[in-house]
Amino acid sequence: MQKYVYDINPSKSSNDALKERESYFSSIKEVAEELLDDILGRKNIMINLVDIKSMDNYTYQHCVNVSVLALVLGVQLQLRKSELLDLCIGSLLHDIGKVLIPKEILNKSGILTSEEFETIKAHSDKGYDYLKGSLEISPQSRVIVLQHHEKVNGTGYPEGRNGDRITKLSKIVALADVYDALTSDRPYRRAMSPNEALEYIFASGGTHFDYEIVKAFASVVIPYPEGTLVELSSGDIGVVEEVYPHYPLRPRLKIIKSSIKTKVGTLVDLITELDLVINGVTYNI
Repeated sequence: MQKYVYDINPSKSSNDALKERESYFSSIKEVAEELLDDILGRKNIMINLVDIKSMDNYTYQHCVNVSVLALVLGVQLQLRKSELLDLCIGSLLHDIGKVLIPKEILNKSGILTSEEFETIKAHSDKGYDYLKGSLEISPQSRVIVLQHHEKVNGTGYPEGRNGDRITKLSKIVALADVYDALTSDRPYRRAMSPNEALEYIFASGGTHFDYEIVKAFASVVIPYPEGTLVELSSGDIGVVEEVYPHYPLRPRLKIIKSSIKTKVGTLVDLITELDLVINGVTYNI
């Protein structure tokens, strides 16, 4: 079975890197199309997705987003096609248990009571039990539904599993689930920016999330693509010129606006300039 991987090498020429990136995205498209054909042919999965959409549009869109993120992560981690299929199905249905949670609790705009939070947490077990009778959904996919809120340090739910007691596919979906939730508007809070969400993911590597999966995520999610205008902690504004593999929050950039005129036009490499951080994307220059 072919493995799909995008191995970023900073020593490669820009043309070689561009060709490699195109090949990588082509491989994702190819495997996604194959997986989609398989998934669309499974009636139970499609029925479950209809159930999710009829319950709550946000949950439906969230499940689709998480599936896309999980697939990209799975490709980066060189999973086999059979694993990618289980990952895709499990991530699409990871929140199926929420169809069994009262809507007034699920969409509550205020702070949940401890009892309401326990009711929400039950969606993992409820979803797992709900899918037990479906022969088209593999045990590996069902386990994702059960374990996608477990944390590697054992503080998650429903079973408080840790480390290798959580399946790799569940760990992938756990990260994709949190990232999409953080970057989406909800009734009780505004969405985080992608860079803020990525910083949260990084800070939680080794505690909430598997560190190897966090590293893979850093290779495929770029919060500051080349050409992005950013504001530095110094107050200077720069344009991102190069993003380094595994260090997406520490790009090289060119200063285009500064209170110190001699800085304008200079290059700043945040890999070495450790006293500087990016405050966020800016649209004012």
